[in-house]
Amino acid sequence: MIKLKKIIIGLISVSFAVFCASYFISMRLLAVRKENLSIKKHEFSGKSIKILHISDVHSKDKDNKLFIWDKIKKLSFDIVVITGDFIADKHTEILPHLPFFRELTKNTPVFYVFGNHEICEEAEVGEAFKSAGVIVLKDENIYLNISGVRLNIIGISDYYSIKQNDLENIFDILKNIDPNEFNIMLSHQPQIFKNILSYDVDLILAGHTHGGQVRFPLLPALYAPGQGVLPKYGDGWYHENGSNLYISKGIGSTVFPIRLFNRPEITIVEVKF
Repeated sequence: MIKLKKIIIGLISVSFAVFCASYFISMRLLAVRKENLSIKKHEFSGKSIKILHISDVHSKDKDNKLFIWDKIKKLSFDIVVITGDFIADKHTEILPHLPFFRELTKNTPVFYVFGNHEICEEAEVGEAFKSAGVIVLKDENIYLNISGVRLNIIGISDYYSIKQNDLENIFDILKNIDPNEFNIMLSHQPQIFKNILSYDVDLILAGHTHGGQVRFPLLPALYAPGQGVLPKYGDGWYHENGSNLYISKGIGSTVFPIRLFNRPEITIVEVKF
């Protein structure tokens, strides 16, 4: 009996230690995930670009998550894309980050699309980012040339907003895209993927799911807002009909202020042609 009690106490102690370690890692130790994608565009053959993808920071005044900039300063990339939900509640949560954005946008194009947490303060959030040189896209696109690669970057509204209206504005943009260019779509939520598979969109970058936020080791995301239990689009790569979707696990948390077995991440996607 005494031996059994020791075993039980030992298992509880180990479980508690694992929980605490996972909690610390999942809340504070930011991972830099590096992904590769091959795209066949003969005109750009042999070229490559690196995209830094940031999503779902959910920064709050009491926890500004400024530690992400320590990582970013050490990375090499050509453009930065932020796929929404930089804030949790108020646009003022962006303010501590603006000096870093101002420095970043001096030499690097930075693009932003709104998430569902910004819907009520879109104007204020947009103005804050624009003041730091960030390009804010809402159902519009922009062209640029990076290292000899012509990019068409399409930024769309949050999926909740789109469902309340219609997709016509987005479809009008997609109808006119050139399949010879590298066409990227930025969307906060990944569900838009199923709506654009008949268009020549090469890469969709999204977030929103938090990778399930609380996970079990070795298992996929169990829940995602807007998709429910066992979501079709959880995190990582999805490939269909020539289009490629990448979903970031993001950095922050909402509703329940905890991540577990789910390390926060930013991603470098290197696209090779």
